[in-house]
Amino acid sequence: MRIGRSRLCVGLAAVVLWGAGSCLLSAQDGAPQASYCPSADARIGRITVERIGVFESGAGETARWIASGAKALHPRTREVVVRRELLFQTGDRCDNEALGQTERNLRALGFFRHVEILTQPAGGRDVDVLVRVRDAFTLRLNAGYKREGGTDTWDAKVGETNVAGLGFGLWLRRTRNFERGLSGIAFSDPRFLGTRERLAVAYDHRSDGHAIQMSLARPFHSVDARWSHDLLYSETRDRLRLYDGGAVTQKWERRSIDASIGAAVRLGAPTGNHAWRASVGYRYRTREYFDAMRPPVPDFGGQPTPRLLSGPFAGIRFVSHRYIERTGLVEPDRVLDLNLGVAADFSVMAAHRVRAFGTQALTVLSGGASRGWHLPGGGVALSS
Repeated sequence: MRIGRSRLCVGLAAVVLWGAGSCLLSAQDGAPQASYCPSADARIGRITVERIGVFESGAGETARWIASGAKALHPRTREVVVRRELLFQTGDRCDNEALGQTERNLRALGFFRHVEILTQPAGGRDVDVLVRVRDAFTLRLNAGYKREGGTDTWDAKVGETNVAGLGFGLWLRRTRNFERGLSGIAFSDPRFLGTRERLAVAYDHRSDGHAIQMSLARPFHSVDARWSHDLLYSETRDRLRLYDGGAVTQKWERRSIDASIGAAVRLGAPTGNHAWRASVGYRYRTREYFDAMRPPVPDFGGQPTPRLLSGPFAGIRFVSHRYIERTGLVEPDRVLDLNLGVAADFSVMAAHRVRAFGTQALTVLSGGASRGWHLPGGGVALSS
């Protein structure tokens, strides 16, 4: 009976997903799309990259000492960082989606205040492309203090998302609260070693344990990208405390591990600005608790239930692009890309029992959908 119910859920989810991919897509007809190419047979000629610093402006003169200080703290982003995001090259057919997605990918890096791609006829069928980017100030300093539970708590963090204009990020953090102290370091590179691999590593040393996070992934960088993959590992060891009247009455050593490896492929050729994708992989997840009170105290039923899962998963996803731009939502003159298109996915994980690991047998079904709408007066509604 249990297997039969699982199969029924899979079938119903497939019907719902098909509905999201067909019925909701019809609402996108007539949506405005950015146009860069003068004709369907145009070819890309010369590609020029123009980089503008944080305080450089053609509208007026900035004090020299401010400009020189800003350049010392934030050198201009290197041209190679911009060019590695381009989804087109000289000689390619001019494609509106490729140029538009390149703009969005550059903005998604988070260290450009403004990104603009312009085309200009260059004789015959060729069009020259200008990629213009303006840097944002990416050095971040954050600090906070408060009195909590009779204890001084504080947090300090310094980070740079575009170190030396090379496109990678580095963060340092120091925190103290009423439960634990923490010192952490994190590193991320969206184009590891110049490839499309995205690397992220973080380590926290805690007064009651540690936390490690590592990921190496190749995301879908465009709607017509053929494949992606991800490798994830996260481990946390710390203490979970139970309080009564401000006093600790129970403590458990907690160990949490999340690990997965997976790959996804595009199903068939993309149709316009939407595509289907299928994914497979393997996932391992543990939540374990051990009594940490010395001497041990009777268990009053408050100990969390351990959960250990291990097994393969498979999924299917539908995505469509219907982007609009909005300026000034988070920072003045900062452009954000909002996708009003449809995204719908469904996955199933078949966890199996492994006596050596103590894992449990369980079928896990998950799904989701998101969509956006234009509202009267230029408003936007995003739902998921």
